[in-house]
Amino acid sequence: MFIERKKPKEQMPDRERFGHMPIADILEHKAVIYSMDIFDTVITRTTGSPRGIFNLMQSQLPSFDFPLPPDFIRQFKNIRLSIEQECRQKYDSEITIKEIYEAMQSKYGLSDDMARVLMEKEINLEIENSIVIPEMAAAIHQLQNQASKKVIFISDMCLPSHVMRRLLKTHKLDIPLDHLYVSCDHRQTKSSGGLYKKVLARENIFPADMIHIGNHYQLDYLIPRKIGIRSVYFGRANPNLIEEKILGFGRSKDEYEFLCEKITGISRLARLALPPTVKDEKKFIVGCCVAGPVLLGFVLWILEEAKTRGLKRLYFVSRDGQVLSAIADMVLKQSGQDLEVRYLYGSRQSWLPAGVSSLDDEQLSWIFQRDPIVTPRIIAQRLNIDVSVILRQLEKMKKNPVAPDKVLSNSNFSDLTDALKSDDVLGHILQKANECRHQLMHYLQQEKLCDGNSFGVVDLVGTGRFLGTLYKIFQLEGISYNGSHFYFQLVKRGSFRLQPIDHLAYFNASAQELPHHKINLNYTGILELFCMADHGMVNRYREDPSKHWAPGRTEKENTA
Repeated sequence: MFIERKKPKEQMPDRERFGHMPIADILEHKAVIYSMDIFDTVITRTTGSPRGIFNLMQSQLPSFDFPLPPDFIRQFKNIRLSIEQECRQKYDSEITIKEIYEAMQSKYGLSDDMARVLMEKEINLEIENSIVIPEMAAAIHQLQNQASKKVIFISDMCLPSHVMRRLLKTHKLDIPLDHLYVSCDHRQTKSSGGLYKKVLARENIFPADMIHIGNHYQLDYLIPRKIGIRSVYFGRANPNLIEEKILGFGRSKDEYEFLCEKITGISRLARLALPPTVKDEKKFIVGCCVAGPVLLGFVLWILEEAKTRGLKRLYFVSRDGQVLSAIADMVLKQSGQDLEVRYLYGSRQSWLPAGVSSLDDEQLSWIFQRDPIVTPRIIAQRLNIDVSVILRQLEKMKKNPVAPDKVLSNSNFSDLTDALKSDDVLGHILQKANECRHQLMHYLQQEKLCDGNSFGVVDLVGTGRFLGTLYKIFQLEGISYNGSHFYFQLVKRGSFRLQPIDHLAYFNASAQELPHHKINLNYTGILELFCMADHGMVNRYREDPSKHWAPGRTEKENTA
């Protein structure tokens, strides 16, 4: 049942290496019989490999009606693999699943009923966790509708033909039993070439009259070709490089293996939903195999933490939160968890100025932050004032003149700090801050952040300053703040101190570590790319004629 893929001894032709030979092209070739491999060619598993089925079975053993030794349960996956290996060494021919469980029964003292129930459980899990590959199912149906063409299935498996037929019927691929050739029934394998020769003799055809399609480069491509059978390598359902890395990590860390099996199974199923001729396939694969697992893991962690803390609502802040909130909605629809998810429009431009009540060192640190440069105009925009207000004050104080778009150096900051702290400019700044805070509070009240219920707010990567502004604004308004803050990662920048509320970061390795951790900023850019929203940045809030507060945006759509 479990066959490790081996590296090919010969170089795969480029067209066939990744399994992209269009099935439509294959169907045009004239052949009497089309032969299909089954697993990872026509049908695949919801786990990344067969080992995932053994992991799944191990997780369910404690709920069995009859008692099993605790060590047997804890080691079942490894026991199942080792017993199969021992049986293969013992028998010259292909083995059956019955022989595997008979050997397990003998070695571990299982009763007849225990061995039978375990074997039936494995068979049922194989069928329940199988998924048909749409492209191949369509090709099979197309061939079966042509009277001149016959479809058969050839598989190296320890499951007998009647079980494999049941598996195929589950996915509406009903075939006569004599169209199915399984190695354990015939005591012949693909690897020896004996199973192919058995098929040719039974079907009474020449090798050139048959085309075989399969996912194993050695067993389904090279060996049949040596016999004279035309063969096609179809590798789309094989784990790709990223999935192999995840599976490899799981096998090196036993406690994570089942999780890695499930992640790779999900990413593969997402890949296989993509039509083989689609453009931008590489981008799609990155989404399936990298962005999808990373972001799903983050969201699942948030939902679990929200449940533990008894939160009533989760707010995913724009714009990084748009994709994350969509993932959360889909997960909650499946899980039924009682939690309200909302998309909260916000940005540093619309929140940070609203939190200004003085110009202390903490406030000045973000006002003068280089990102990657800072100019008088940028400073003015951050504070929602016109740059001319600052320039006039510099002139009034007889400071060195500065052009609006001059890239500032440290030597300019002293003069600008004096200008911003002057009574005229500071008064203007605080007036604008009050206006921004008034608008923002109307929006936050509308979105129920002020109703007294506990809630969570989600940001992707940050120092804590952005979400911390909400806490500060609530303090300024005299309102109790019941929020917890969730991040993919908190990063350290400058002397900023976190507020005395819950800050939880997904990327932390353990609870003993400090809340801030270093992360490669290139990864931050990639994460933000994965979560890019389809709308422009929020820069204000305004009331519409229906008394509804809505975000004002720099652009309707994201032009990045």
